[in-house]
Amino acid sequence: MRMRKLHLLMFALLLLLAGFAAGWVAHRGIVRQKMQRVAELRKARGFADHFFEHIGATPEQFEQLSGTVGRYGQEMDGLYSAFNQERRSLMDSLTAEVSHLLTEEQQSRLERFSRRFQKRRRHKAQE
Repeated sequence: MRMRKLHLLMFALLLLLAGFAAGWVAHRGIVRQKMQRVAELRKARGFADHFFEHIGATPEQFEQLSGTVGRYGQEMDGLYSAFNQERRSLMDSLTAEVSHLLTEEQQSRLERFSRRFQKRRRHKAQE
C-alpha cells in the first residue's frame, strides 16, 4: 500500500514538472514570436507588410497606398537606425567615462558583453 502511494506521488510530481516545463517552453515561444513581430516593424518592408495585413487591404488599396506606406516605412526604418546609432554613441561614452574606474577583469567583461551584443545584432540584421 505504501509503495503504491509513493508511486502515485512520484507520478504526480513528474506530471507537475512536465506541466511546468511545457508551460515554460510555450511561453518562451510566444514571447519570442511577439518580439520578432515587433522587430519586423522596425524595417520598412516589415512595417508595410504589417500595415497592409492589419487593415486587410484589397489589391486595389495596396496599389493606391503602397507608395505612401513605403515612404512612411522608410522613415520608421530611419528612426530606428538613428536610435541605434545614438544608443551606440551613448554606450561608447559611458565606457570611456567609467573604464578607468573598472578593474581589468571588469573591463574584460564589458568588452565581452559588447562583442556578444554586436555579434547578436549583426546576426539579427542578416535574418
